[in-house]
Amino acid sequence: TDNNEIYGIAVAIEDLTELKRLETVRQEFFNNVSHEIRTPLASIKAMSETLTSDSISNPAEQHDFLNRITSEVDHLTELIEEFRMLSNVESGSLPVTTREVTLQNLVAATINRLQAHADTKNLQIIYAEESEDLYVEIDPIRFQQILTNLLENAIKYTEPPGSVTIITNVNGKTANVSVTDTGIGIASEHVTRIFERLYKVDSSRNSSGSGLGLAIAKHLVHTQGGHISVESRLGHGSTFQFSLPVL
Repeated sequence: TDNNEIYGIAVAIEDLTELKRLETVRQEFFNNVSHEIRTPLASIKAMSETLTSDSISNPAEQHDFLNRITSEVDHLTELIEEFRMLSNVESGSLPVTTREVTLQNLVAATINRLQAHADTKNLQIIYAEESEDLYVEIDPIRFQQILTNLLENAIKYTEPPGSVTIITNVNGKTANVSVTDTGIGIASEHVTRIFERLYKVDSSRNSSGSGLGLAIAKHLVHTQGGHISVESRLGHGSTFQFSLPVL
């Protein structure tokens, strides 16, 4: 106004709490990615330098080093492939194609692929189907990817002799699956973050694998309009449950 009187003050308030949290999560993720990639690369570099230095002349030791290098390369390949899958499913570019199948056949096929791994650790995989062997319309590839990631996680964190039990049922238009292990369990303060990408619970948990399996499982479930959760107690095993809509 002409007399420079102030009639009011406009105040803009923006809550940055969520932005800061997301930035923290993003930074943790990239730090973990760097660590996951840097560790096998450092191992490959050290072993290859040892081989090229001719300090190992024993053919058996040379063969062992080459096998270990191959193993590290396979780990890196798996890591990159799972990052690619996670990126695709988060962006919605991973297609979902349904067809009529039975949960029994899908679970049996998944168990068959992982049975050798369980046998190596002296673990028993038990499948209990609570409903009839009904045909449902579901994406069989995505279903098996979800179940595979949960089973691999259960086998990884269960010590012998132990067991992993799968229970399935169809309730109306919903397929329900649970995977229960007799493993080391998860402390309560970590349960809420267990589905985050590359989240590390603690140093006592096995560090092998990509650390992306549960994140991929979560996003695959959510992409199909389903729900996933976990119940666990430290030292008393874990139960992962997911449900998917079916036709």
